[in-house]
Amino acid sequence: MQNRLSGIKTKSKQSRKANIFYWGMFALPLLQFLIFYIIANAGSIYLAFFQYSPKTNTYTFLKDDLFWNFKYFFGLAGKGTGDFKTIFFNSLFVVGISLIINVVVCLIFSYYIYKNFRFSRFYKLILFLPSIISATVLAIYFLRFDDLCLSKLSWFPIHDSLVGDATKSVYPLLVFFAFFTGFGPTVLVYSNAMSGIPDSLIEASELDGASEIRQFFSVIIPYIWPTIVSYITISIVAFSANQLGLYTFFPNRKVFPEVQNFAYVMFQNLTGAPNRMEAAPYIAAGGLFLTAIVAPTSIIINKLLTRFGPNEK
Repeated sequence: MQNRLSGIKTKSKQSRKANIFYWGMFALPLLQFLIFYIIANAGSIYLAFFQYSPKTNTYTFLKDDLFWNFKYFFGLAGKGTGDFKTIFFNSLFVVGISLIINVVVCLIFSYYIYKNFRFSRFYKLILFLPSIISATVLAIYFLRFDDLCLSKLSWFPIHDSLVGDATKSVYPLLVFFAFFTGFGPTVLVYSNAMSGIPDSLIEASELDGASEIRQFFSVIIPYIWPTIVSYITISIVAFSANQLGLYTFFPNRKVFPEVQNFAYVMFQNLTGAPNRMEAAPYIAAGGLFLTAIVAPTSIIINKLLTRFGPNEK
């Protein structure tokens, strides 16, 4: 009996140690979630219905017109920084670019690396290296490269935008830059997911006479489908979060309204405003509006893709 009680105490002590270790490991991410998600979003909801008063240096509740900040956000997008419809479709364009890079191009390169085709290790190295360097540093070098080489070939003639306002042709450069720098982490994740596919499954498909393309669509994609769904969801979030490098390339000036998107409009107006406290309420209102669009859309699409998409079974 005594030995049994001793064993129970030992297990209880081990359980307590395991719980301490578990919560110790999760303390930092939980704290980050609390500060940068719960508190930050609570602050955005709070600010969206308040207005800053420069005289008193305080925020006052919008009693007379509760949705004034939302109206101002739409007016800002329509007057000060471009047409709202144009910005909306530019943001959809960013989603399309993200989907092409994250789901199509990266999948193809990941499969090439997974199959150990010729120069696959070299490709893995050169695709991942740009992601180690800061995007701002890459943008500076890229603009210099454009000024010395690409613009002389009339590929991306936007080097004059650094001294003038010729930013209407900036999108071809931004898209090329996004393709050039957006491979590394995504390819690494896809490659790791593919490496978990049992060799017996690939060998069985080869014995059945499946070609490389057939293996890709019938074996690889169904097996790593949850990973693909995750990147599709991330690409949808790009509607409100991805500037496509606009502020990186033009940090000190406003680009033409024809190429702006929601992420740039919000970031540029908040960081470029004379008084950030004055700009914060309508930017918070814009963030709530975009969240109301992006959050349910991404959740619904994620559920549909997870339920009706292919699987390894």
